[in-house]
Amino acid sequence: MKHQRIYRIDMEKDYGILEPLIHRRDRVIKMDWIVDQWDRMGQFYATLQSGHTTANVALKRLNSMSPKNEFHRANRELGRIFKTEFILQYMSQPPLRRRVRRGLLKVDQLHALSRDIVYGKRGHMTKRDFHEMMKTCGCLTLILACIIYWQAKEIGRVVSKCNPEGEGIDISILQHVSPIEWNNVLLYGEYVIDPNLIR
Repeated sequence: MKHQRIYRIDMEKDYGILEPLIHRRDRVIKMDWIVDQWDRMGQFYATLQSGHTTANVALKRLNSMSPKNEFHRANRELGRIFKTEFILQYMSQPPLRRRVRRGLLKVDQLHALSRDIVYGKRGHMTKRDFHEMMKTCGCLTLILACIIYWQAKEIGRVVSKCNPEGEGIDISILQHVSPIEWNNVLLYGEYVIDPNLIR
């Protein structure tokens, strides 16, 4: 957080305890840039919302523009408003911080599982062909999904076979149990797939 910047809209207004963070002149949002490009920005984001343009194409288009381009500058200023709003909410709302941290922990768990699965060549892709790279990524995604699905199914099986109320187990803590675990999975063993069992 200490490396993040927050911005102000009004240069004359007193922002109290936030003043040391936003007192510099380069921390002021230029609202007139946003107002001038508002209609064009609305059309741009409507194409994303309706699915006429993908986020990937939209970002490429924005990144290809010069920083001095009016549309580029307006989007940057709008992004700074959203960023400042989120940072202030994050700083002032402990439940939001806990939710974000939980999400980050799940992502870290998923990356750790991916690293353990792709152990050959230290996880580096050596194929230069795009289709070969996509096959590798597709296989990794499939294996990840299989492990997570199997773990979730096992959690459900264990809960259905036991009597949580009778054994004094608080069932509400189950929402904090992540299916992204693999200590009980033999990652480097031999797997024999019977084609006759595949539907």
